Amino acid sequence: MASVAALLPKTLWAQNGAVGYLPPLQTGDTIALATPLQSISFSTLNGIKNAYQTAGFKFLDATQTGNPYNIYQDKAIADNLNRLFKDPEIKGIALLPGMGLARLLPYLDFQALWQNPKIILGTGQSTILHFAAYTQIQMGSCFVSPTAILNSQNLEVVKNGAKTVHYPPRLFEQISNGFASGTLLGGNLSALVELIGTPYFPNLENKILIVEDSEEETYRIDRLLTQLRLSGNLHKLSGFIFSACTSCAAFNSAGTMRLNRILYDHFASIGIPVIYGQVMDKNGNQLFSLGVKHEF
Repeated sequence: MASVAALLPKTLWAQNGAVGYLPPLQTGDTIALATPLQSISFSTLNGIKNAYQTAGFKFLDATQTGNPYNIYQDKAIADNLNRLFKDPEIKGIALLPGMGLARLLPYLDFQALWQNPKIILGTGQSTILHFAAYTQIQMGSCFVSPTAILNSQNLEVVKNGAKTVHYPPRLFEQISNGFASGTLLGGNLSALVELIGTPYFPNLENKILIVEDSEEETYRIDRLLTQLRLSGNLHKLSGFIFSACTSCAAFNSAGTMRLNRILYDHFASIGIPVIYGQVMDKNGNQLFSLGVKHEF
């Protein structure tokens, strides 16, 4: 395998309910930074603002601190996101991960997002919104893997449209060979499993799924994949990519479970192509466009 094409959306948004792709961001477009259920330091906020402006975008500070363990705040926090959804001047929303984001989903106005489509960027628990937007209105978005803070380099990728990702030698492992083609969906593995059994869990039939996670021991990754398999969803996929497990140990505390072996055990009988490893660029950042055709 030489490369994987990670295509950023290049055509206009769909009309009459048909699925379509969002246009790339343009110089001068406004990107809003949202931080539902999370606080952010001034230095981090200033660094993100500088990255956006360096890449030629306007920056809107829409940060909001919430308590992830206080459900009585959920609607007020969701209303902040809804205001961003409804604003036609905002062309992109970047989210920093926040625990408890799934609690906001019943209060989010996805029809407003449909009427004022915009690129959504994020990773970790914020990818819950990627899955929900695709499920509710078939809208694609951009998944930043594995880091949550966008830099000027990957913001330039958003503007450039298409990018071919070449896997560096020895930084990835093919668990099983083959050719996969299908719509690319993905995000944080824990976030995806959290949505099983809800109206926000995507249909994985003939999809390529790319996932990441962080600070999880291998037995936890095994549990998450087991839940996906027992729910009947792993068998629907046409391909699977485990892109990164940031700050995850190669072994669990007992030293008995390698992550690549866990992937082999779950997928060997399914017979689909599976990749594991650092499939981002040398700096550890890569944008993947979700909801678009992908192959490897």
